[in-house]
Amino acid sequence: MRSILLLLSVLFCVESVAQINITTSAPAGGQAPYSKAHRERLMDELKKSTTIFILQYRDYDQLATFEKAIKESWTFTPYKVIRPGELQDYEGKKGFTFFTFGAYYTGKHHNTQHLQYGLWCPVLNKHGKLKSQFFYSSEVLYPDDSTRIAMVPYSLSRHKYDAALMNDMLDNAHYYNWNAQFLKSYLQTTNDFLTRNENLGMWNTYTTEHLHELRTDTLYIPDYVKTREEFWRNITYTDSIITEASIHVEYPYPVKFVSTEQLTQMLADHKRNIHYLIYSVDASVKYIDVFSSRDGLLYAFTRLMSWTFKEKDLGRLAGFVNG
Repeated sequence: MRSILLLLSVLFCVESVAQINITTSAPAGGQAPYSKAHRERLMDELKKSTTIFILQYRDYDQLATFEKAIKESWTFTPYKVIRPGELQDYEGKKGFTFFTFGAYYTGKHHNTQHLQYGLWCPVLNKHGKLKSQFFYSSEVLYPDDSTRIAMVPYSLSRHKYDAALMNDMLDNAHYYNWNAQFLKSYLQTTNDFLTRNENLGMWNTYTTEHLHELRTDTLYIPDYVKTREEFWRNITYTDSIITEASIHVEYPYPVKFVSTEQLTQMLADHKRNIHYLIYSVDASVKYIDVFSSRDGLLYAFTRLMSWTFKEKDLGRLAGFVNG
């Protein structure tokens, strides 16, 4: 287990300012102050590497589905999907980069937990041991209420990066925004930005010209955005006030709520271009991303000090659709 933890402890140091953060040759907020030459070398190492993917244990029951999603979205490097127990075979070896689950902590007492899935390369010391990590990409994970509660002890512990935390993240945790099709969305975005050598993660709202298609095309929203969690009372419920009709007050374009299962099936069918929203909450920050199954990321917006999805969150999107 020690070898697995060396790679999976994931001392995530990139503070998220978007649901998906992508760093090319420019420095990312929170990362070690590498020189420009060093960052360019690390990017070159990524291009020459084989990328190792780790999934949650239950995902291996659908391995063909996940491998298909990765194959259709990730072309930046050769890759290999392995099981967590195989990570020790790659420890300390050059030529590999890693997509793994992990956590980092912020706050006055270093006890605000953030869960992510990220692409990184190990920075080794002269003895071939892990010195630090350089992150090329990270995705904010949105845990359900039971996962949040299970993670509380780790936030209060001095030993945050231990075997129990990693086991929970890989085995017991459930994330609203994690499945094969959503992973494909994140990977396509990361692949596109790395290929263009562009960063994603500034506070500025990200938009593309394809947003105008939403004037007539339906925006599909997974209904987990209606989930409300009263953490301290251990209560989870669905907000029945938010409806397609109430959304239209702020967003006067076609919109439809669907279950996550329905949305992922639509995306897997490849029958037509699907516009869809992926929503995440991390501490007191919420993230709203809109994707096209054909064109990738169309819109990314971050709102501070907000914990729930509201109709007005799409009001800002409507302005860009109409623009």
